[in-house]
Amino acid sequence: MKRHVKRTAVISAVLLVTCAMIAAYLAYGRSRRNARATGDETGQRKAERVVSLGPAVTELIYAVGRGNIMVGRTRYCDHPEEALSVPIVSDYLSPDVERVLSVKPDMVFVSPGPGNRDAVEKLWSLGVRVDVLPLYTLDEIKKAALRLGELLDAKTEAGKLVENIERELEELKRKAAGNERVRVLFVVSHDPLVLAAPGSLPGELLEIAGGINAAPATAGKTYVSVEREKLSSLRPKVVIDASAMGDSGNTLKEEELRRFYRSVPGWPGDVRVVIARDDAIYLPGANVVHGARLIYEFLHGAAAAGAETE
Repeated sequence: MKRHVKRTAVISAVLLVTCAMIAAYLAYGRSRRNARATGDETGQRKAERVVSLGPAVTELIYAVGRGNIMVGRTRYCDHPEEALSVPIVSDYLSPDVERVLSVKPDMVFVSPGPGNRDAVEKLWSLGVRVDVLPLYTLDEIKKAALRLGELLDAKTEAGKLVENIERELEELKRKAAGNERVRVLFVVSHDPLVLAAPGSLPGELLEIAGGINAAPATAGKTYVSVEREKLSSLRPKVVIDASAMGDSGNTLKEEELRRFYRSVPGWPGDVRVVIARDDAIYLPGANVVHGARLIYEFLHGAAAAGAETE
């Protein structure tokens, strides 16, 4: 549980990365890849010793059937359960270059984060093959899966994974179309108060599950900070609060959260507040369909019928 709480806190911090930083990071990665290219990339030797520097990347590697070649992971890579047998060689926000090198990887995969660029540049400078996989939207998740399939000799498995994700999300979207759409706020954290905006992964899942994202749309930002006093003006009917994720059974924490909403100026008494406990609702990776289904249940299923209003 403790590891799960820390993992969630780290992911919450990463959600605040700006689009400009990601774009610059990826541009640098492409330039390094192009500078070192010696021909058709698909003709290079396939990776046999892989290190993953992110939980979502680890999940995707296992989802395309190549978990058996992982030789290193971060301490937050705890899913699937099989990954726990892989040696921990790094933290998430600040990768340990020496420990990564100690397992002699022939490929390192990383998703851009606020503190890992220096370590990635160091690995590049030492000649280590590093592939940067953005994982902030559904489209990026699918592209990352296909990229892993290409580099890990798992094209068939990756293709099937992407097909399944697309098919199952489309089925859920059709199911949700039969319900009334409701305005939803997806709360990521309280200090600062951060909402998942349109264009974020939770925002995409909300739309698929039949919700209307009530968070303000801001150009270039997929997560937005708002003032507590302005929450009522966003007119939500449902709040999905993921800020306490990992604290399952901590009733004091849940009571504090509910008091927070009751204390918001002008807060309507008919707003349903759902305290989310499963990080699949906003953790990018192979489990994204499960996340969308959870949100559907919050909005339209049994979870909605039994939810408390604040």
